Formats: sequence, C-alpha cells, structure tokens
Amino acid sequence: MSDVIKSALTSLIQGERPGPDSIRACFEEIMNGDVSEAQMGAFLIALRMRGEQVADIAAAAAVMREKATTITASDATMDIVGTGGDGFGTYNISTASAFVVAGCGIPVAKHGNKAVSSQSGAADVLSALGIKLDCDFSLVEQALDEANIPFFDGPAPPRGDAPCGTCALRSWGAHHL
Repeated sequence: MSDVIKSALTSLIQGERPGPDSIRACFEEIMNGDVSEAQMGAFLIALRMRGEQVADIAAAAAVMREKATTITASDATMDIVGTGGDGFGTYNISTASAFVVAGCGIPVAKHGNKAVSSQSGAADVLSALGIKLDCDFSLVEQALDEANIPFFDGPAPPRGDAPCGTCALRSWGAHHL
C-alpha cells in the first residue's frame, strides 16, 4: 500500500484530520495511478466518514486540474452534465438539453457516464444514437469546432493517464469527490 495513503488512512481511522498537504499528496498518487481501486476506495470512504472539508476538496480539485487533459475551447463554451447518481431514477434530460443548446449555436462540452441510478445516462443515450464515445481528443476538439458539441466519457481518463474515472464506489452507491 502507498505510504502516503496508508498514513492518511491511519490518521482518518484514528479520528484525526490529515492536513491539506497530506490530502493533496494522496490525490497526486491517486491521479498518477499509484494506488489500487481498493486503496482509493478506502481513502475516499474514510475521508467521507470523517467529513470532507473545503480544504480537502480544494486540494483534490487542484491536483485534478493540474492533471487534466485540456482542449481548446471558446470562453462561451458551456458545460452541461446531468445529476448522475442522484438516486431518484430520473430520466436523462441533460443530453437533450445539450443538443438544444448546441443547435442554437452555443458550444457545449457535454460529459457524462452510463446510467448509475437513473434510467439512462448520457453515454447510454449517445451510444443508442450510434455516436462513438471512445475517440481521440483531437476528434473531441473537431466535434466542438464543427458541431458545437463534443462528448467527454466520464469513466475514460480525461485526466491524462489517470486510471480513476469511475471507481468501485459507484457500485456501492456512495457519493465521493
């Protein structure tokens, strides 16, 4: 087990709160692929049980932004994503909304996943329409330029080569960072 994750887990289990530097180091290891899904799940659940703080979320977000694969997009580009995991078995309207907005000439960066707790996720809808979801990022940029609407697959590693799109926590129905 990663020494960084092990140290943070030990602190969390003992009722202590790891500092932002420790949380940041944990997320760097997670995003670098240096921890297993089990270790990642244990850390995220322990952090959740202790109660995430603003500093924890900020540290995680900073690492994710540093590791993110980026595309060129105009400042007018909107991000439309569904609730994903709301637990209410809702119908997917975010994908239809993305098509409407893109059809009005506003660029939309649509991202999503297969259904977790809803009737259908964005990936389910787009797959049913015959849209290829596992494409190179150059095609994503091309879709944005030509059609105003690319799709970013949630479980795919949009954060460089990080293996942690959707981890084992999804099967438990747990919400996490």
